[in-house]
Amino acid sequence: MRNCNSVVENFLTICISLPVLAWLNSVHSNFLIYSNYGKLTRTCTLGFVFGLLILLLSPSHSNADMPMGGLQQRIGDYDVSVKTNPPQPEVGTPVKILIAIAAINGDDISGIPVDITIKGDGSVLSGLNRPIAVPYGHYTYQYKFEKPGIYSLVIDIYDIYFTGRQVSFTFPIEVKSTFFGLWGSSDTMGYVLIPSIVIIVSIILVFIIWQKHKTKLKSIPHDDKG
Repeated sequence: MRNCNSVVENFLTICISLPVLAWLNSVHSNFLIYSNYGKLTRTCTLGFVFGLLILLLSPSHSNADMPMGGLQQRIGDYDVSVKTNPPQPEVGTPVKILIAIAAINGDDISGIPVDITIKGDGSVLSGLNRPIAVPYGHYTYQYKFEKPGIYSLVIDIYDIYFTGRQVSFTFPIEVKSTFFGLWGSSDTMGYVLIPSIVIIVSIILVFIIWQKHKTKLKSIPHDDKG
């Protein structure tokens, strides 16, 4: 593991620090940066590694993401669609789950008994105490997710109109964590903004080090020969 870390650090040092040094020397040919080469190398390396860690650890898109238009399933004689408000559920924020149930043949199924359950990590996290009669085929269920992850929304319909049997629908709901409000409804912002901030901060740190050395260089007395 130590050998691997050493290889990575050496690679980052060569890829980042040397171009920075070349640029600094092209701007000021007498710039004595080599005396503080270790500090500059560590600064650039840490900044770049931090940016890579953010990209690697940031939430990734998944096929289970809740699309803007919601999810829809057809089983037996029923169409069931589910949407969330907000469209991308976040940890610690109450989420409204909008459920719409309709008969495929267009019949009125107002008052059909329905049971709703939210499952995660192999256990039941929330649910109704008993089946409820859904008025006009629409119902809103509210829940606050405590951890990020992919949860299962199970909707059990007690088919009193066609078969007299129970029909179960399962929908995935992905919940994401936020980083200072930058991830959540728009992951693109988090992917672009955070690495950009890290790069800008690293450049600023390098520039500060350069200015300090430039100031020290000017303060060194030069002997005129000739």
